[in-house]
Amino acid sequence: MSLGPLKKKKKKKKKKKKKKKKKKKKKKKKKKKKKKKKKKKKKKKKKKKKKKKKKKKKKKKKKKKKKKKKKKKKKKKKKKKKKKKKKKKKKKKKKKKKKKKKKKKKKKKKKKKKKKKKKKKKKKKKKKKRRGPGALVRLRACGSGLGSVLWVRFRVRAGGRAAGGALVAESKAG
Repeated sequence: MSLGPLKKKKKKKKKKKKKKKKKKKKKKKKKKKKKKKKKKKKKKKKKKKKKKKKKKKKKKKKKKKKKKKKKKKKKKKKKKKKKKKKKKKKKKKKKKKKKKKKKKKKKKKKKKKKKKKKKKKKKKKKKKKRRGPGALVRLRACGSGLGSVLWVRFRVRAGGRAAGGALVAESKAG
């Protein structure tokens, strides 16, 4: 029970020391604010005097010169501009027609490429049917000792290949 009153006495002593430090700081801030107000008033007076003198001189000179020059320039400019505008419009129309013709030629070339692929397939079928005596046969070499050669060309002897005729190597084609 003796621990309760000991903790309360330490908290009261710390609060009294903080009040004395705050009073000294407030007196120093009041002296600095008085010096800044005097400098701002001097700058505003100098700018207003210079603007009033320049505006009065410029208004009187501009009004007299503008009225005399506008009447003479209007008559000369209208005649020259009408002739130049008509020639430029005709040249632009001719260039647009040439671009349209080039696009039509490109479409016709794509159709011709498809027809060439169909013709090559028909020629390969005719070569396989020629197996009579004296015909050339192209066979894949499998274990015949020809090395890196994959395809060999043979000629069929009398009797035909279908009747058991022998094949004689004619020439190599890798």
